[in-house]
Amino acid sequence: MKYSLFILLALMALVPQFLFAKAIPKSTEPSFIFQYMEDTLVYSMNMEIETSSDVESGGATQHIEMAYSLHYDFKLTQTEESNAQWHRLRLEPSNIQGHWDVKGPGGHIVVTLDSNAQMKGTQDETLLFDTENGIGVDQAQEFKKEIYPLYLSGSMELDSLGNLGKFYGDLPFEEFWNEATLGQIGMFGIVFPEKSVAVGQKWQKSLTMKKMSPIELDGKGVKVPIIFTRIADSLEAEKRLNVFDIFSSFKYKNLSGTMAQSGMTFKVKIPQMDRIGSGRILFDKTRGVLIHAESNNNIIARMSLALEGETATLTMHATNVSSIDLVK
Repeated sequence: MKYSLFILLALMALVPQFLFAKAIPKSTEPSFIFQYMEDTLVYSMNMEIETSSDVESGGATQHIEMAYSLHYDFKLTQTEESNAQWHRLRLEPSNIQGHWDVKGPGGHIVVTLDSNAQMKGTQDETLLFDTENGIGVDQAQEFKKEIYPLYLSGSMELDSLGNLGKFYGDLPFEEFWNEATLGQIGMFGIVFPEKSVAVGQKWQKSLTMKKMSPIELDGKGVKVPIIFTRIADSLEAEKRLNVFDIFSSFKYKNLSGTMAQSGMTFKVKIPQMDRIGSGRILFDKTRGVLIHAESNNNIIARMSLALEGETATLTMHATNVSSIDLVK
């Protein structure tokens, strides 16, 4: 099987999933809301993923390790299409950089993407492509197509509590961001309750996931539980910020679904999947702006993939660390 398959499987751990909804005690403080009223907000996004996988097929076992990092900035600007229910924000990514490091039966592959959209790739230190010098440009573009929509701009809907509405733009833009936000609630991983929240109070949300990219689950999907807790406020650069901790732990057994790749459809069975996640949010209530969000997720999964009578079994351990920071 191709490396791209395992890279796609590893992306299951990419998206931080923050979610769950239950009554909370009363508080005398005003509710928390996003305001989006500043001219522009610029955020910096960073994520790092590491996976270790053993693939058994045809009586042989192959070990694959992958480390993947991605950085980009994105600018949010309020638009005239905003209404009483939804804030319509222009979403403009920039400064995209990436690094891929894959070790397996095909050798050691390293690919870098710089902020000027130039790519360089090596296999066992042998040059595969170097777009800055016009080497292997077509091969590099094939690799780059997975993140091509990040170079597109469009718009999205967010309400004052943080709920995410629709994305608007070219089809690749819409598909990319709909996929990227499948496993989370809101754009920033938090949606506030309508009532106020005092220090020490919790609230919960739940999300039913029918797809864990790139796998379409059979049946009604699975519910992902997340617990939010407001903890003591923090002083950052003499500014008071509200702090929220996030925790999620779940175990699933006997899931099934399908995965389409390169014109083929694999039958997927997942006997077991364990995931534990944590995170923290810093929020400026005065401005109504998220200042910082971070998450750390750990996943262990066993699954089998079948195609035309052939079956491969995959055991995977993945970690994902991501953060979003307000730049200006």
